[in-house]
Parts: sequence; structure tokens; C-alpha cells
Amino acid sequence: MVRLTAFTFMLIVIANQPASAFIWTYDSPATFGSIYNIASTNTFDSLPDQKLGSHAVFDGIFYDIANDPIPSLWINDIGSLAPSPPNVLFVEGSLEGIFSLTFGPGQSVEGVGFYTETQGWPNSWIIHVEAVDGSIYQNTFSLWLDEHRFFGFASPSGIKSVAIRDQPGDDRAISFSIDNVMRTAVVPEPSTLLLAALAGLGLVAMRVRSKR
Repeated sequence: MVRLTAFTFMLIVIANQPASAFIWTYDSPATFGSIYNIASTNTFDSLPDQKLGSHAVFDGIFYDIANDPIPSLWINDIGSLAPSPPNVLFVEGSLEGIFSLTFGPGQSVEGVGFYTETQGWPNSWIIHVEAVDGSIYQNTFSLWLDEHRFFGFASPSGIKSVAIRDQPGDDRAISFSIDNVMRTAVVPEPSTLLLAALAGLGLVAMRVRSKR
């Protein structure tokens, strides 16, 4: 009976994994917020000015700079034109640096959105988004000095990472800020749920055998 239950549950979990592969994009925070149930919006305004290094975690989102000899994340009031002054998360790195937002090992969100604002000279970057089902969205964007823009991404399978890096051939290092980071609830990826379920069923099976 235990084997039948485990097998049936595994089929149910696999059957409920999304078959389609796509990522929706949004350039309007109002549209994004009207479609998805936003669980959190982080403006960084309640945090004191500080240097964070190459890694920080705020409100269920992991912010990192990788592949960079001189990475820096800051909380400061440099983003005077940001949608919610004074404070922003300022990202500063070298040409090789890759800035990323993730949600923890085996975790994802249905949707995530944020403003970006350039700090310094106009620049071009590549934004790379990955979904749980293997979907990938990649595009190049440019911002003029002190210009800010909203980027929103969503997938029925869940968004697991967003990365921003310098466009090849562009001489300038990473220098921009992000603000008003909004996300839906952080949830386990289907594969993580399946492993947890199988582990739980394994414990049940052991208990049943021990009682015999």
C-alpha cells in the first residue's frame, strides 16, 4: 500500500509540472502589479547607508556579484531620480562582473520586477532571465544618464534567476542601481517538492516496516 501511494503521488507531482515554456515580460509596474499577487516590495529606504560587499539578502531575495575581482553592493541615496527616493541598492563592479537576483536554493517566484537606474555614463547591459521549466529570456538594454526603467518577468513554472552583465564590446564597468524590487511569494521548485515528498514517504515506509 505504501509503494502504491508513493508511486501515485509521484505521478501527480510530475503531471502538475507546467508543459509550456515561456517567460512574460512587463515594462509597466502598474500592469505587473495588477496581474500578480505581490507579496513584497523592497524600497531599501528603511536601511542605513552601508557597503554590503558582494552578497546580500533582503526580504527573500539573494543579491550577488560574481566573477568580479572588485564587487560592491551599496545601500545609499545616490538614486535621486528613482521612483521611491532616497535609498537604492547600488551595484558597482568590473567589466567581468555578473549581478544576479535569486531566491534561495530550490526556490522560485511566479513574478519579479524592479526599477533600474544608470549611475554615471550611459551604458548597455545584457539581462538574462531563467525559469524553472528551462525557459530563457535574454535581451540588451541601454539607459541614459539618470534614466530609470521598470523590468518585470513572470513564468507559470516560476522565475529562478535574473542576471545583468555588461554587453561585450562596451568599455564601461557595471554601475547602476535597482529600486522598488517587487516579487510574488517565494515557493519551492517542483523538483524540490518531489524530493521532499519522496523523503517523507520513505520515512513513512520505514515506520510501517518497523511496526511489522
